[in-house]
This record gives sequence, structure tokens and C-alpha cells, in this order.
Amino acid sequence: MERKNKATVFESDNKEEIVRLQQKLNELQIPSDVEKQDIENEESNIFHLIVSLKDEAKAFECIDEYLNSTPT
Repeated sequence: MERKNKATVFESDNKEEIVRLQQKLNELQIPSDVEKQDIENEESNIFHLIVSLKDEAKAFECIDEYLNSTPT
């Protein structure tokens, strides 16, 4: 069984939000990837922000800070 060494730390259908978060992670020198999940019979897609397991905790801290600073 193959062991995964990456984790999805955020997902959204808002590409701009994913890009902003990815930029914040890059500022903290946390490498990340974005994967697009196509949804059948839907007009939108889901974007997954993915980081290494070793950076997962720092990424969640960054995301929490971002979410707490943005209006709902």
C-alpha cells in the first residue's frame, strides 16, 4: 500500500481564494499545489490546496489566520 505524503488543507470553488491562500503559503515558504476536481453535472469545480504532511500544521495556522481576517 502506497503511503501518501501530502494532504489537502483547503478546498473551495473560488479559484481566487485558493490563489490568495497559495500566495500566503508561499510567503511562509510552504510549498503547495492546486488540483482541480471536476464535478459532473455542475457548472463549477472544486479546487484543492495541497501541502506536504510536514508542513500541514503550519499551513492550517496560516489558513486559520486568513479565514479569521476575511469578512464572512
